[in-house]
Amino acid sequence: MNILMVADHTHAAEQIRAAFGTKDNTLFHVSTPKRALAILDDPKEYGDYDLVVADNDMQPEGGFSLSREIKLRKMGGATMPPILLLLARPQDIWLANWSQCDAWAIKPVSPLDLGEVGDAIVAGLAIPDLPGIGSDPQPLPIEEGYRPEYERQLASRGWVPDNPADSIMPVGVPAHKELG
Repeated sequence: MNILMVADHTHAAEQIRAAFGTKDNTLFHVSTPKRALAILDDPKEYGDYDLVVADNDMQPEGGFSLSREIKLRKMGGATMPPILLLLARPQDIWLANWSQCDAWAIKPVSPLDLGEVGDAIVAGLAIPDLPGIGSDPQPLPIEEGYRPEYERQLASRGWVPDNPADSIMPVGVPAHKELG
C-alpha cells in the first residue's frame, strides 16, 4: 500500500510509521497539507496513493482543511485516496466529521489499531469498533440529500418545500408557506 503521511510533529510521524511502516507499505512523508495536495494533484510525477494519514495539529493549516480539500477535489472528479486523521483531543471529533475524513483516531493510538483502521478504509470495509477511533463524516452542502440546518428547523415547524428537488439547497423560505 502506498501511504502519504502528513505530519510536522515527530511524535505523530512516529505513530504513523509504527502503524504502517512494514515491508508491504511504502510511506512518503511531507510536513504540510499544501505539499500533500500538490503531490496528490500530480499523480504522473509522484504516483498514486492508497491512503492519506494526516496529523491534525500542523501549522499553519491542519488535517481538517486537508481532508476537506481532498473531498472537494474528489467531488470535482479527481481521483483521491481516503484520509485518516490523527486528533489531539476528543473535542475535535465534530470537526473531523465536518472535514469529511474517512476515519479519525485520537492520539496516542495503538499502532495495531491504527493499521487495522487504515486497512479497513482502503478495503472499503466498515471502521472497526476500537477505543478512540471512529468515523461519521457529515455531508457537504453540495451532496445530494443534504438539508441545511435552517431547513431542518423549518421542517420541524411544518414547512414543506413545494418541490422536493428544491429542498437540497433552497434559496429561501417560500413567502406563501406559513410556519405553524
